[in-house]
Amino acid sequence: MSLTEDIFNKFSAGRTPNHQDFNAGKFFLLLQDPFGVWCNYHAPKEEAVKEENLYEDLRSKTDRSIRDTWIHEHCVTTLVINASGEEERFKQTLQAMAQGIEGIIGANLWDLTGNIGCYGGVNLLKKVPQGQSVFGPYHYQIVQLKRAGSMKEHYAMQTALLGSILNKIQGYQEEKALFVFKSKEQTLDCVRLQPKVQKHLEEWQAIKEGLLVPETEKPPKAALSPWRVYANKYVFEKKDIVLLPHLNSAQRAILRQ
Repeated sequence: MSLTEDIFNKFSAGRTPNHQDFNAGKFFLLLQDPFGVWCNYHAPKEEAVKEENLYEDLRSKTDRSIRDTWIHEHCVTTLVINASGEEERFKQTLQAMAQGIEGIIGANLWDLTGNIGCYGGVNLLKKVPQGQSVFGPYHYQIVQLKRAGSMKEHYAMQTALLGSILNKIQGYQEEKALFVFKSKEQTLDCVRLQPKVQKHLEEWQAIKEGLLVPETEKPPKAALSPWRVYANKYVFEKKDIVLLPHLNSAQRAILRQ
């Protein structure tokens, strides 16, 4: 059995990611719309109403343009992970790491071994010709390329989680990730953020298991699409105190006790 097969078998734990695992890309929803996360697991599926978001479509296209320009300026050899299935994308990523490809675009990382299985994708894994990883005298660092001008919390949480998975896979402790923003570059200390990441994962697990029902936002935008319409109705039917004016979240938390 090859090295990449051994690593795949270890971190896949004999299965592929599913709805019960945490996709690192969902940190935005967990931080900005936790009630929407609750809806994904507990609301009637027929209540979901998909609403178009033209901004998100434009953002993703712009991100790819920025990504491609930076990568071609900084990496001599590159490989795009383009398999259609989650399993093949992870296998392609491991094979590219073992081959020492300088820039692995759209890399996929898994760790399904713990109580909370986690997985996700990164813009780029960039080879660093230092240290000794399981693949050889080099290791990889995460590079995230964003059209935003500065760091956002969900960027940091997502990347810190994936940085932890990367370090387990490669057997080397790369503490930093690199962010390339619209007009600056910034490093992120992934190791320092691990306690905060773990706290958020425990919150997600509590929501998934129905132990925690997060507060909605105020109508008419009580949640994001596709649960906005349902959340608005939910708030009025429950006569939730989020409808009361002039109360902040801390004050409402006291009233809920």
